[in-house]
Amino acid sequence: MKKSIKRTIIIAIAALTASLMIISTGCGSTADTSSKSQEAAVENETEAKKAAVENDGDYDKVKIAEEDGESAVSGLKDKKVTKLTLPSAVDSKVITKIGLSAFEGSALTEVIIPDGYTSIGANAFKDCKSLTKITIPDSVTSIAGYAFEGCEKLSDIKLPDKVSSISMYAFHDCKALKSVKLPKKLDIVNDFTFSGCENLESVELNKGLSRIGCNAFEKCSKLKAVSIPDSVNTLSGYAFSNCASLKDVKIGSGISSIGVRIFEECKGLESITIPDTVSTIGNFTFFNCENLSSVTFPKKLESIGRKAFVGTKVKKDSAPSGCEVDDTAFE
Repeated sequence: MKKSIKRTIIIAIAALTASLMIISTGCGSTADTSSKSQEAAVENETEAKKAAVENDGDYDKVKIAEEDGESAVSGLKDKKVTKLTLPSAVDSKVITKIGLSAFEGSALTEVIIPDGYTSIGANAFKDCKSLTKITIPDSVTSIAGYAFEGCEKLSDIKLPDKVSSISMYAFHDCKALKSVKLPKKLDIVNDFTFSGCENLESVELNKGLSRIGCNAFEKCSKLKAVSIPDSVNTLSGYAFSNCASLKDVKIGSGISSIGVRIFEECKGLESITIPDTVSTIGNFTFFNCENLSSVTFPKKLESIGRKAFVGTKVKKDSAPSGCEVDDTAFE
């Protein structure tokens, strides 16, 4: 009897041990499978995200090249493309710039530049005669020379505040452009930047600006008013020449000299106050401003150059005493 009970107990223990081993093995297998499934899911998600980045925008419509160690959009595969959203990355290469002459003379009408791009290269959109709309992201910091020259249907553009450099001729002859607000970080309006923008009616100059270059706004014939901030210390030749509608001009206190032909042929100008900080008025400065009749001169003005007021209604005797006036200044 005792042997029978003992044998039963041993069998029961053996069965229990076997059951525990089976349960243990089963749990381990489930955990391994679950872990592998999770790893596979993460890997698939990573690959999906990578593919999404690589293949975003119209990546298949553009060419990519290396410029100065960076990946740049260098052109279109098909020049008939009219609407374009640029890619952020192609083949694991992050795109940060639009290269030299990338879309020059193309048929583009609308372009979206995604966040992450930092520069727009020289001639990038030059002579894109049909371009009407472009979206520039906040990440862009520089716009090179001639970038949008001759984009004669581009009527509106928003310049991000991080843009600190706009090179010469960047928007030259953008004939449909109506208004411009300069970025907060911009230091210089370079030579000819907005010249020939004949429908430009308003421009807002930023307070941190230090220099307005030669011919910067020349022949902006519909520009009606300009307020030059006190931060500007250099106003270069021909800066606002041939702005026929310019009537309201405010010159900031940072200016000490008004250079050659700056307001030449501004036929809408009737009166102007020149701040006391100005010591010299250059040659031909107000030449042929035919409706200019009233000028408030600075008290300590030192000199007035050749033909500065020829073709105006301003009289020589209005110049302050002690000022050296060229013999031809008021002829």
